[in-house]
Parts: sequence; C-alpha cells; structure tokens
Amino acid sequence: MREGWIVEPMAQADLDEVMRIEEASFAHPWPREAFQPDAAYAAWLRTLVLRDAARPSSGVSGYVYFWMMDEEMEIQNLAVAAEERRRGGGWRLMEAAVEEARSRGCTVAYLEVRPSNTAGRELYRRWGFVQAGRRRRYYQDGEDALIMRADLEALRSERSVAR
Repeated sequence: MREGWIVEPMAQADLDEVMRIEEASFAHPWPREAFQPDAAYAAWLRTLVLRDAARPSSGVSGYVYFWMMDEEMEIQNLAVAAEERRRGGGWRLMEAAVEEARSRGCTVAYLEVRPSNTAGRELYRRWGFVQAGRRRRYYQDGEDALIMRADLEALRSERSVAR
C-alpha cells in the first residue's frame, strides 16, 4: 500500500478529472451537474479529491462525494482511477471523509454498494461497515444494492482500523 496521498476539497478545476474517473468507473455515471451542487447544499455536501503527494500537479487520482446532515453521513460515491487502485487511495479517501464527518458531529455513516463490487465491499468492511439492509433492483441494470452502516462513535475508539 502506497503512502503519501494528499486529500483536499475538490476545486472547480478538478471537475473534468473527477468526471473522467467517474465515467471510467461506473456503467451508469452520475451527470456532471451532480458534482456541482447549488450553493444551498454546500454546507452539507462535500467532494474531496485524492492526489499523489510526490506529484501533486499530476492531477486527481480519486474522489469521494458525501453528505453530512445532523448526525448522519452518507457516502454517495467513491472512486479511484484504475491505474491507482489497490494502493491505499480508497482507504485515504475514507479516512478523510470520516474525519470530516466526525468533526461535524456525525455519529453514523451509510452507503449503498453493489454486491458485485467486492473491492468496495472489502474496503467498507475494513472500515467497520456492516450490512443493514438491501434495496432490490436498485441499480439501472437491475442489480441490488447492499445498504451498509457504520457507527462512527465506535470507530473513534478504533482509530487504527485494521488495514
């Protein structure tokens, strides 16, 4: 696992690269507008981007898009560029998102993931997410979504979640 990732808020200039990763990662990518929320949502929606610390000008290597409202966080989307996968970038994005959610008072996190997304499910399991339900035929292609939940308070006491 590579160390040396930088995670920072997405800038408007990062949008093309975020969309490149989104479109390469998902059969039904979110539209560009989803990553440009209106100002009314800015207080609770966040997109963080991942960069290689050794080459920060090389561009975006991944992103996480999530919202935080009251005591809940929901991860909407997390993707890492194909050439950067399995090097710790997804872990670093989760770490940054969870840290921000905790700092805003969130105590629980949710997400939906495809049963076929074994890499994503493993990352979330290592972060303490457990299956809390299932949405039948949730995705456009008919695949179910697993609803996963993590207690951020419990994770607080397990700062070094097993990698």
